[in-house]
Amino acid sequence: MDSVYGIGPLFNKRLKRDKIHTVAQFIAKVKKLDKSNLEMYLTKIFKNPKRNRCMDSGYLVADTNRIAYNSTVKLLRKNKVSKGLRLLKGRINLKETFPKDCKK
Repeated sequence: MDSVYGIGPLFNKRLKRDKIHTVAQFIAKVKKLDKSNLEMYLTKIFKNPKRNRCMDSGYLVADTNRIAYNSTVKLLRKNKVSKGLRLLKGRINLKETFPKDCKK
């Protein structure tokens, strides 16, 4: 899975725990899942280790790594096994998502 953009060492390690080393193995696993289980699986695999933390730059880290998730959905679409999953949207307006006690 090293060849998929956005999937670095952390996410590769998580995939290898599930005995997924290649794109073909990943696609074989995905074919066995329904849409809701696939979405939960991808969300679990691409969970950010620093989720919901305020960074010094004023950025709130999202729960799921958007780049890795979207790259994977595009890969699944290319192989016609995406099961209708949608891409995650870009950053949300920070003024709405920041907790009031989070300082930039």
